[in-house]
Amino acid sequence: MPLVEVFGFENHYEKKVDARLENFNNKIRAAIAETKGLSVTEKQVTVVHSGDVSNRKELIVIIRGLFVRSERTQKVKQEACNRVRENILTFGHIARITNGIEVWTEPLDTTKEGFAVYKK
Repeated sequence: MPLVEVFGFENHYEKKVDARLENFNNKIRAAIAETKGLSVTEKQVTVVHSGDVSNRKELIVIIRGLFVRSERTQKVKQEACNRVRENILTFGHIARITNGIEVWTEPLDTTKEGFAVYKK
């Protein structure tokens, strides 16, 4: 299940961000779930925030943990990145003040990397 790590969101909002943060997270989840080749639901996407970045006017979003599968081609992952970027740009405040948004994927190949899971 993908883990989306966001750097810099807090830099764009100086005041309390609870509702905006949840809306932001939901838009990221939706962008990933709407990308057909990923075969992921919104409930499977976890979004975490890692504080600021050195340039206070940028956002960096990393989509991690997409298991390597034949249908998850570079084109599909690029579509997911583009969707996430476009959904972020729907936030007028961020679109007006940001100097840049970077979105990339870091897939997980369980044949080459360690992986363990616990489910009830």
